[in-house]
Amino acid sequence: MSTPAGPVTLASKDFLSILDLTPAELDHLLELAASLKRQRAAGMPGALPLAGRHVALLFEKPSLRTRITFVVAV
Repeated sequence: MSTPAGPVTLASKDFLSILDLTPAELDHLLELAASLKRQRAAGMPGALPLAGRHVALLFEKPSLRTRITFVVAV
């Protein structure tokens, strides 16, 4: 996706709060999420970008609800 200011790049951006994103970056992430969801529902190859990869989840506090939410998402 690109905006009048140019393409949206998030490669080296930390996401700690929604306030860390510009409106264009947030729009890009939401559009990407919707696209991945449609691809996965259609059974398209490449719809599981984390397949075969390792993911580490580190939490500062032991919140079971947050941990389970992330595990389900991955």
